[in-house]
Amino acid sequence: LPAGKGLTRAGARVGEDIWVSGTPGDAFAALGQIFGYWTFAEPLLGYFRSRMDLPEPRVALGRGLLNTATACCDISDGLIGDLKHILERSGVSARLFWPSDAMKQLPEAVQQRCVLSGGDDYELLFTAPADRRDEILRIAERADTRVSRIGEVLSAGEPLQVIDEKGSDVNCAASFNHFGEVGS
Repeated sequence: LPAGKGLTRAGARVGEDIWVSGTPGDAFAALGQIFGYWTFAEPLLGYFRSRMDLPEPRVALGRGLLNTATACCDISDGLIGDLKHILERSGVSARLFWPSDAMKQLPEAVQQRCVLSGGDDYELLFTAPADRRDEILRIAERADTRVSRIGEVLSAGEPLQVIDEKGSDVNCAASFNHFGEVGS
């Protein structure tokens, strides 16, 4: 990286957008079958296993975001857990929008567990000013990487919210904890 250009978890500001690359939850969907939480048939299982076993590094996207994003981290411990790292370091809160368009073939409870709380996706979670949305989409296109705007940064002191399209709260399991059980 050029000197002084690295993105950290600190830097998110109130009013900014929250974005994610790829399709979070895919790797945990495979892990869930391995752990016996649920069962998928082929070809869905094969797809989830490939996402777990062969994650795609988002290097081109990360480099493209250096002058646009304000905070960034990978999603290794689950979207909610890693978002909390950004929020804590930045001194802000957030509202996430559900549903995700990922994993539509799965029951909603499984989707929520995988996307919001599962880990090992190694996708990028980042914040950027709302007036840079078109630029973010151009960067993603050049990097040949899907990105989705999934929320907004709120003031510190407000609770982290996950809401559905009707504005109702969505409950979600805790993200991965290296010092606890999976999903705790």
